[in-house]
Amino acid sequence: MPLMLHAGGMRAGRRSWLVLGCGVWIACAAPQAGADNAGRVVFAQGITTAQRAGAAPRFVAKGDALEEGDTISTGSRGFAVIGLKDGAKYTLRPRTVFAIERYRHDAGEESALLRLFKGGLRAVTGLIGKRNPTGVQLATATATIGIRGTDFDARLCDLDCEQELALLPPAPALVAAAPAAAPAA
Repeated sequence: MPLMLHAGGMRAGRRSWLVLGCGVWIACAAPQAGADNAGRVVFAQGITTAQRAGAAPRFVAKGDALEEGDTISTGSRGFAVIGLKDGAKYTLRPRTVFAIERYRHDAGEESALLRLFKGGLRAVTGLIGKRNPTGVQLATATATIGIRGTDFDARLCDLDCEQELALLPPAPALVAAAPAAAPAA
């Protein structure tokens, strides 16, 4: 009979460990499940960080989740590619500070409000821009840009604007149309 009690105790012990294990798993998964995942880091080179309001900055790497409210920063030799849930991609240049202020990718409410604090980016819009062209906005300190195309570049430069312009390829020649001259009589 003592053997039976021992076996029952083993079953109860296993059950306790199973319940405890499930509880730990739920506790660890709950913050991720409740979070509003806006996208992921597709690529990161150099120093790239993300920070939520009231939290310390954290280093991010390929595959890390980004949420509404995250501010992403790249270092002087870093750049990152951010992929949002709707398929939009944002390539952040070195010394860029970029925020995902609002991101909604739900049926009936598709919009994105992004903010460029400094630096530069190249963007290719996703399904939100396709389905709701007025729903994608890029805000800066001086203006809010409504995005209606499929791709664009944005750059906020401080004292390095001349250096940035020197790196751009030459602009294509401008062609202007003028009315034909009247024939000579």
